[in-house]
Amino acid sequence: MKSKNEILDIINNAHGTEAYHKFSSRADFPVVTDGVIAVAEAAGCYWLLDIIGSNQTDKRLDPNFQVWKLVVNHEDSTAVVSGYNDTTLIVTQDIPYTDFPLDEFKLFLMDGVILLPSEHWLGASDLLPKHRRKVKNNKRLEKEIMKTLELTHIGRDSWDRPVYECYGKLYCDVDPRKYMPANICTKANNEFDGEPDSPIGEGVEVTFIPARDTW
Repeated sequence: MKSKNEILDIINNAHGTEAYHKFSSRADFPVVTDGVIAVAEAAGCYWLLDIIGSNQTDKRLDPNFQVWKLVVNHEDSTAVVSGYNDTTLIVTQDIPYTDFPLDEFKLFLMDGVILLPSEHWLGASDLLPKHRRKVKNNKRLEKEIMKTLELTHIGRDSWDRPVYECYGKLYCDVDPRKYMPANICTKANNEFDGEPDSPIGEGVEVTFIPARDTW
């Protein structure tokens, strides 16, 4: 198994796929992207893909769009896998033991393809071309995927700008005055003290954890 930082590097650099991969001999199981197969190899978590695949017989799950979350308790090496239709919890499964190195890991399932959020959410202009062609006429699915961004506050940079993190990717609030709307940009080179780089896409709802840091 690779280290936590190595796995985060794989996730942060997964911005598209050149192929879709079968990970099971079962014909009814979804396929996965390059990024997902790379994480499965690096973290030894094919079992997570099996859980997602085996739950697809549950008719309550929306086959068009699902969110799957793995939350790990490192104190006792247990975890919980949860499957959602958007934000509605549908299924949970307790994992009695795992050495998965991240605290939390999220996957999307869309039209029979399991993908990393970073492979579809890149600011509206850099969506995975091949996958976008597959769903380009389905505006509901694009809206579900691109509508929220959960930002966890991790401090302030050398310019006193609040810095946030989402799945290893760093963001900053360029104008954090409390009476101004949040102006969220990525950090250049994903560095804590990096300059503001690309603004997030229009229409994205930002959730601040635990709250927005303002001046």
